Amino acid sequence: MSQSETYSIKALQNRKRGLKFDALTGVPMFMDYAHHEVHAGTHYFYDDTHLLTKNTGIVHLIKTPDTNRSAHFLMAVGATGGQTLVEVFEGPTVSNVGTPEPVFNRNRNFPDNNTTLLYETPTYSASGVRIGRATYGTRDKKSAGGGDRGESEIVLKRNTLYLITILELNVAATVINITFDWYEHS
Repeated sequence: MSQSETYSIKALQNRKRGLKFDALTGVPMFMDYAHHEVHAGTHYFYDDTHLLTKNTGIVHLIKTPDTNRSAHFLMAVGATGGQTLVEVFEGPTVSNVGTPEPVFNRNRNFPDNNTTLLYETPTYSASGVRIGRATYGTRDKKSAGGGDRGESEIVLKRNTLYLITILELNVAATVINITFDWYEHS
């Protein structure tokens, strides 16, 4: 049996198992699970830009549903011109959730039916338990800094509030770019 005949038999066997291979190189073709969720229509995002004057901040609230859907969450923050402190808190005490923010489905062929909700400028009396903290930017007005989107996914607890605070640390007015990215898995 020739090498091409052996490859053809293996290719047919793998196709029966649902595996696909590149015809030219024979390399297996696959997509990671988060990418699959984009195709399935259950992957969402929010992004925005804010100008923070010296010593001010912006606060977002995430509300997860009381369902069997879990939000697998990633966040990216970039800052220029100042220094910013980003903190994530679980279980804040909130009296007003704030203004609803637009969330978009990464697969534009699906409706935006996310169950994890996002708000801006909530009213809260206690921030909850801090589960994340990072500082971005620099200590002078001439430099820029930013945060890379890491592969540090957090699966948010169901039926729970999360507070994300971004504060300029009294250095200089700064522009921040934020992206919240998640898929909802059941």
